[in-house]
Order: sequence, then C-alpha cells, then structure tokens
Amino acid sequence: MAKKKLISRIRDVDDMVNLLTGKRIHNLVARAIDLFGNELGNDNGEQSAEAVLKQLNSPYRVLGVREDADDLVVKASYRSLMKKYHPDSGTAPDNDKASKINDSYAEICKLRGIGK
Repeated sequence: MAKKKLISRIRDVDDMVNLLTGKRIHNLVARAIDLFGNELGNDNGEQSAEAVLKQLNSPYRVLGVREDADDLVVKASYRSLMKKYHPDSGTAPDNDKASKINDSYAEICKLRGIGK
C-alpha cells in the first residue's frame, strides 16, 4: 500500500511541475512505475475494451489529469485550459473545446462533491 501512495505522490509532483513549467518529469515517473508497476492494474496487466473506452471518454482525460489527482491540480488544469480555449478571452479560442472542458470540470466537481 505504501508503494501505491508513493506512486500517487510522484504523479502529483509531476502534475504540479507540469502546471508550473509546462514540462513533465517522465523519466522519474516512468522509473517509479517500472519499479512498482506490479502494484498497479489487474493481475494480468491487461484492460478490457470497456475499461479503455471508459478512460477515453473520461472527464479527467479531457482536463489532462488522473482520477486520483488532488483537487488543486484539477482546478489548476481547468483554469489553464480555459485560459487557452475560452471563446472570448482565450489565446487559442475554441468554443467546442471550452464547452467540453467546462462540462468535464462540472462533472468532476459533482463526482467529488466540491464547488466550482
């Protein structure tokens, strides 16, 4: 169980570094997953087609965060994406993407029981 917490914390650091610098620390995370990968997923390491489809349509994927990401990371990712894609004030305005981002964030807030 401690290994899973370590992996989660390493991923949180990766998310924070990405938000601050725009870069990921893939090498460190990849090494940690290689070391502790047996703890993750199901025993045979394969996912069903239903699980993969669920992940593709996940609101977390739209925001670019993990399901176990900290609320602060989720909110920061939402704000960053809206700053980019907002149709009125974004640097790369896109009404469809902004709508999808907004819907995904609202769904995550509802799932977690947090306010916008």
